[in-house]
Amino acid sequence: MAVELGDGTGLAVEVKASGDLFLETVGTLLAILFLSAPLAQVVPLHSTPSRVAVVNPANLLALHANCASQTIYGLFRPVPAAVPANLYGLAASIYYLGTCWHSVWRLQKSGSEIRGWDHRTAVACVVAVSLSAAMYLYAARPWHPSASEHVGHLALLFSVCLFASPLSVLTSVLAERSSELLPPVNCFLGLLCSGCWSIIGLRAWSKPIYVPNMLGVLLSLLQLALILIFPSKKGKISVKDSKEDLA
Repeated sequence: MAVELGDGTGLAVEVKASGDLFLETVGTLLAILFLSAPLAQVVPLHSTPSRVAVVNPANLLALHANCASQTIYGLFRPVPAAVPANLYGLAASIYYLGTCWHSVWRLQKSGSEIRGWDHRTAVACVVAVSLSAAMYLYAARPWHPSASEHVGHLALLFSVCLFASPLSVLTSVLAERSSELLPPVNCFLGLLCSGCWSIIGLRAWSKPIYVPNMLGVLLSLLQLALILIFPSKKGKISVKDSKEDLA
């Protein structure tokens, strides 16, 4: 049923604005939940460090790069709405990476080897943190009149990488016929989050928002399909790759 006030234009604009605000609020809450999803894998590491073998470092590195670039873009563009959730995600990514590396250090002291957390991953972490600092300095200076927009373009790329990062273990999933390395909570929340922001982007007809998030929907669906096809065989990977837990 349509309701008009005068020519109806003012009411229509108000209703659209209220709808956009509601969707953005829901989108922000879903983003925070999505960024919190790795807690399900990281918190148990404090008591069972060998479980770090099933934590995909690519997920955490992509999360760090995405949240750092989005936060910097939000601060200097400025786009205030982009800052809170991504600043939280940036802090969370530092906790995730720090906890994982502490678990690796504890296991290495006992002579265990952990697949995926080696010197190459360490170099990737240094590069990710250095890139975050470089983006901040580039946008804060600024070295170019469109510096914040350039960071925004990188943020779009990292956003796609974040949704695609679980597929970096696709070879292992197919070889082991187990989705243990694919975190189902992350994938499901990624689907909800990218779906919501796809709608927001389409309503605003903003390609930088709806393009990466629509790709995120497709990638999340692919990951969930793999989880259904190859059920997780708990403990298979971590037992094979880590010799023992620490008391």
